[in-house]
Amino acid sequence: MEDKSGSNSECEADIIPQVQTKITVKKKILSGECILIDKKGTSAVWELFKNVVYNNDENVFTGFVACIKCKLPFKYSHSSGTSTLSRHKCVIVNTKDDAQTSLDSFVSKKFKTIPDKLKSECIEKSVKFCSVDIRPLSIIDGSGFKELGQFLIKVGRQYGDVDINDLMPHPTTVSKNTIKMAENHRNTLFENIVPFIKDNCCSMTTDMWSDKYKKRHYITIAVHYIDINWILQKNVLHTGQWPISEKKTAENIKNSIGTFLTSFECTKSLNANELMKKITFVTDQGPNMTSSSGLGAYNRLNCCAHMLNTVLRHVFDSKFLDAEDENNRKLLEPVTKLLSGAKSFVKFMKTSGEVNKLSKGLIQEVETRWNTRLAMLLSIHEQWDEILNEYGEDFWRLQNIDIELLKQITEFLKPFKTASDELEGDIYPTIHKVLLYKVVLEKHINKYCNLEEDIYDSSGELNSTSIVKKLGIHAREIFNKKFIINKTHEMACFL
Repeated sequence: MEDKSGSNSECEADIIPQVQTKITVKKKILSGECILIDKKGTSAVWELFKNVVYNNDENVFTGFVACIKCKLPFKYSHSSGTSTLSRHKCVIVNTKDDAQTSLDSFVSKKFKTIPDKLKSECIEKSVKFCSVDIRPLSIIDGSGFKELGQFLIKVGRQYGDVDINDLMPHPTTVSKNTIKMAENHRNTLFENIVPFIKDNCCSMTTDMWSDKYKKRHYITIAVHYIDINWILQKNVLHTGQWPISEKKTAENIKNSIGTFLTSFECTKSLNANELMKKITFVTDQGPNMTSSSGLGAYNRLNCCAHMLNTVLRHVFDSKFLDAEDENNRKLLEPVTKLLSGAKSFVKFMKTSGEVNKLSKGLIQEVETRWNTRLAMLLSIHEQWDEILNEYGEDFWRLQNIDIELLKQITEFLKPFKTASDELEGDIYPTIHKVLLYKVVLEKHINKYCNLEEDIYDSSGELNSTSIVKKLGIHAREIFNKKFIINKTHEMACFL
């Protein structure tokens, strides 16, 4: 721990040529005749000790350094080093919980190097933890798990080897405290949010959804606001089951949100209607969200990501794809075959375990999310060469997958996904980007609308270019009808 670095202010010529004692120097420190100034050095001990100098223009060094906590002086020179200082009583300090901490941990935040053997044992214990308790591997990287682990390390450092069963709570205790802590956090959170609501500086996103198996309905409310430090804050305020006996009408949804907003200590005395007038609501375009008897009576904006989902759902609607022309031909049938063939192939690969033969996984489509359809097609396209090498071009499950058409459709969909991902962002403002992405997508769609006229191949079917042109023309019609923005989006673009 020796530190023999010095500075010009500490050279021998600067030291007062008289005998000093600890007592006299401490008196001078307390009287103000001497003061403490920073001591330059690489040792961690200089976080706790400083040079004692005379309180004058020259700041002449006294030959002593002093502890910043107890002001006790120690004689110090270039050759003495810091060993004596490191044994000073203030190096061992009492923490709030009466634990003792060494100087290194008091003045330095550097972590000790973990031996490889200990790391290997940690890996082994992590594998066993996930396996025995049947937990996802990602739990090891979770912030909550790491916080708990850091707490247990702290307990071990302070109290030594303790029985984990004496420390960890019962699951029932955790359950009860979860509800209690959630209520406390929610009340505290709402106390912070109410001033922003009153200043018309808050937006809330609400949506209804159903679980896949029991078809129970839920409502979720999330809040966004910019705090006093101009940082965008986001919180999920509420997710609750919708009453089975209650219809999901616009008025009932409005009343449910109003009841929730006035259920806190800080809002019980407020009028729900007046409070909701100060909030900008972001919802889908469902009648029970847009109706004037519900949230439509307040300041409400359409969710742009939801609008894009609606546009593409209509573009690839089965009624449109299966429609016949004047000659009773289903010109867009290749699209239907491609989508059903791709979906069937991915399902086969996953259920049979054949997907493990590929270097990457294949992504399955989710009916309600158009972007998963794009992800499915892209996953097939990226590994097409591998798939052909493994199964050959004549594999019957690949017969309906026209790779050229697949490429064209993925290129058509990519800008929509980029826009959707960007406009779905919840850690940065997005409202000013809506108009810009509307223009970008309009240009993209028009590019496909202006492709060459219908061209048929030898089998009498439209080629892939002509097919995506028809998709583009239909997309333009739907986009103009469904992607509706208002003056708020336009003004935001120029702010």
